[in-house]
Amino acid sequence: QELTLQREPVFHWDSLNDFDGSLFSWTREGRAEAIDSIFSTSRAGVEGRLIMTEFQNLSDEVIELTHPTVGAIRLNPCPAARALPGVKASATASAVIQRAQARRAAERFSGTMYSAQEDWAFRLLPRPLLEFVEQRPDQTLRSRSLFAYVCLLTDPEAFVMIDCEQTANGPVWVYRPLRFSNKRLLLRLDDELVWDSPAVAASGDSADGYRFVRGVQVMTLDQLDPEAPP
Repeated sequence: QELTLQREPVFHWDSLNDFDGSLFSWTREGRAEAIDSIFSTSRAGVEGRLIMTEFQNLSDEVIELTHPTVGAIRLNPCPAARALPGVKASATASAVIQRAQARRAAERFSGTMYSAQEDWAFRLLPRPLLEFVEQRPDQTLRSRSLFAYVCLLTDPEAFVMIDCEQTANGPVWVYRPLRFSNKRLLLRLDDELVWDSPAVAASGDSADGYRFVRGVQVMTLDQLDPEAPP
């Protein structure tokens, strides 16, 4: 089933060294199943900007897409869901209560981004970038919230996706750690290490649904989108 690109950006961000970008979502039946960020930076003495892209699969299925400069891309499924301890799931909880529970849970996570030169601590953005609540035929709710963690200004480096899922035994809260950087990332829950994801290979591809596409130099809008109106 094809995904639908939501053309309105979810979030605009900026970072050091003249980096800035916008984050977009791809949805199925209203729920985000993938995200991508298109971002750019300037280069000293070079006209135009260097355009880059990164993707993260939010679903349990492989996603295949076509990139305008590198062609076919295959996104592996996102990491498997993990039980979220300390959060009581209720079949009768309202959407407001579920959103509040997810936000409180997000505050329990902390993390670190590592590079060869420096380490940076995660900082949680105050609001989720994406929220989705669906009422099922049995009147129970299924919800999803995507929380961003930044290190440098407002550039997301990692996400925690928190879902309330309905199972045969009733609703359960789960979370998935998601990368949005090619650097090594660590995530802690209540100060306990729960995720250590190594730096992404030079190819830009990773086993956990992330893909980084290196830049193309763009001098004019026409080079970015040949079909753009003058």
